[in-house]
Amino acid sequence: MKAPKMIESCKHCHRKPAGEAKEISFLYEGAEVTVFKNGLICKDCLIEKWKEGFKAHTQTFVSVSEAGFQVDWAAYFQFISEYPTKGSLVNDFLQEIGVLSRRAQGNWELVTSDATNLNPRAYLILLYFVRKEDAIEFARTQYGDSVYSWKIHRVSEVITKKEVMEEVELPLPV
Repeated sequence: MKAPKMIESCKHCHRKPAGEAKEISFLYEGAEVTVFKNGLICKDCLIEKWKEGFKAHTQTFVSVSEAGFQVDWAAYFQFISEYPTKGSLVNDFLQEIGVLSRRAQGNWELVTSDATNLNPRAYLILLYFVRKEDAIEFARTQYGDSVYSWKIHRVSEVITKKEVMEEVELPLPV
């Protein structure tokens, strides 16, 4: 049985080879961006489409400086309130520019006193702040006037289900 044939030309420009599906990184105004490229589009078309989408959806609250990407969280919340169906898409862009991450360990989360997580989400996936400063500004902007208690902390260790289930002998309490 033959392996399925890879898409040969980009479905967007129809000129360049689409190539394999993989994560790619590139610079946007001097700051690094990492996106997933499927096997249907070439790298050049993906970068152009990404730039167009990024400008269309984040130009009012994301800027690029020497320190990298900066988010104006007040403007972010204004955008989300005006375009509530764009929230997950915008949060995807914030992941691609390294402001948010799906990875918990080493990143920051905002939780209430009863451990309800207040971090942003992309679709149903909980996201974590890569930089402490973004977590603080997000919390101040969105929850500064709330009546309930909340805190920000760095997730220092994550133990997966697989790791837990592989643990056969647990030490007995003394």
